[in-house]
Amino acid sequence: MPTIFDEITGEIAPPTTGESAAPAQPDAAPQPDLAEALRHELQISRERERRLLAD
Repeated sequence: MPTIFDEITGEIAPPTTGESAAPAQPDAAPQPDLAEALRHELQISRERERRLLAD
């Protein structure tokens, strides 16, 4: 199975004087479970590693 890499491009620029940080507003939607998301990503990473070693 070939490995496919996505190209990510971007530019980092300092904020302009017209931009100001907006105060944080509480969201009505619940926050995602970050621990569960991390566990999921680690599981995917381990699966990818196993597939690479199997090739």
